[in-house]
Amino acid sequence: MYDFELLTATSLQEAVTALQDEETQALAGGQTLIPTMKQRLASPERLVSLTKIKALQGVTATAQEVVIGAAARHADVAVEAAAFFPALADLAGHIGDPAVRNRGTIGGSLANNDPAACYPAAVLACGAVIETNLRQIAAKDYFDGMFGTALDDGELITVVRFPIPKIGHYENSSSLHRALRLLASLWRDLTMRSAWQSLARRNKGFFAGLRPRRRFQRNLNRLQSTILPSIRPI
Repeated sequence: MYDFELLTATSLQEAVTALQDEETQALAGGQTLIPTMKQRLASPERLVSLTKIKALQGVTATAQEVVIGAAARHADVAVEAAAFFPALADLAGHIGDPAVRNRGTIGGSLANNDPAACYPAAVLACGAVIETNLRQIAAKDYFDGMFGTALDDGELITVVRFPIPKIGHYENSSSLHRALRLLASLWRDLTMRSAWQSLARRNKGFFAGLRPRRRFQRNLNRLQSTILPSIRPI
């Protein structure tokens, strides 16, 4: 690792001001950025840490949505979202290992859009809204290919708003067929949104049930022909 300067912001404005320098990059949990810097794939002269900004922390909920601060760690989401959105808490509780869960943040995960990340599938399936210091971005408009997002230079994620579905489920499976069977069983009872990520042999899917469904999906082949063509890279 090369030498760099580390700044610790205590307010959102302080962080935004620091990021006006093109040689400065935001640091959340560092689970993607630091390995990237070690490999010299990125080489900012200074980093501004966001973890001490109180406005970016915490998990709150209403009857309609769960609101997660961008600096909330995966371990925090796993505990604090469990009573409101169990499937999302389950996803957060299975990210990486304890070291990753206690350092990584939802904002950092979404800002980097690493294909190995778990949150993008949930964001898309739930129709979440990514809120920044400048605007609100719908999930469908946020992701732009591998590692790409709609964020502009100096723009920071502040919170992520997840509508609470009637039912949700997170699946991390080496078998796409097993995941499709699970989706078929859920599809019988609910109108679903689903999103998939695939990296090597690990398939990650998040399903969010929106409303009761009047008729059953009877054929797995029909399910596959309906779902698979709609899957697009994120």
